[in-house]
Amino acid sequence: SLLAECALAEQKYTEATELAQQAIALEPTNAYYYARLGRIWTERRYWKEAAAALAQAIALDPENGDWHSEQAYLLYQ
Repeated sequence: SLLAECALAEQKYTEATELAQQAIALEPTNAYYYARLGRIWTERRYWKEAAAALAQAIALDPENGDWHSEQAYLLYQ
């Protein structure tokens, strides 16, 4: 969600995580929300959670190269 993006930009990681999770609860088939949650988890260095969120984004939208790039970045860490 846009609010989660803003919170992440302000390094309010707990708030960003909660907002992304709320967005997922409202739209559980929205790959973008899972990808954003994955990015938030990556910023927080919660590697396992980030990998799970990005895997879900890819499962929902396998043609989106951005999700694969995010996953590659995560694997590089």
